Amino acid sequence: MNIELREDGSLNIEGKIVRLPQRIARFVEYQDIIVVCLGNENIADPMVGRNILALDRQGKLLWRVEDHGFEYQDPDADRLLPQPFIGLGVNSETGKLEGVLPYVYVTIDEKTGGVSDPVINR
Repeated sequence: MNIELREDGSLNIEGKIVRLPQRIARFVEYQDIIVVCLGNENIADPMVGRNILALDRQGKLLWRVEDHGFEYQDPDADRLLPQPFIGLGVNSETGKLEGVLPYVYVTIDEKTGGVSDPVINR
């Protein structure tokens, strides 16, 4: 399958342009889905910590990653914000889909978007 990340943050899937509400920062093909990590430019977005989504081969949304529970202190206000994912990939040893947070890796279920097995990496 021919998939290309375009400069404007959209995906070209076999000639079909797929745009999401936020810029797509990276993607991986995993089994029969396309998993994308959205950019985290809008930290005021309440979904910023759930910025990994799965699409089918036609670009339709299948799931959004569940809330992982990791937060950080907003430097401009007295509040905690959900930590956005900064990366995504496939673990070369286990073959499982992983989301990357600062200092933490989590396994992502490819069927549901559920997260499990956090590993602290300092």
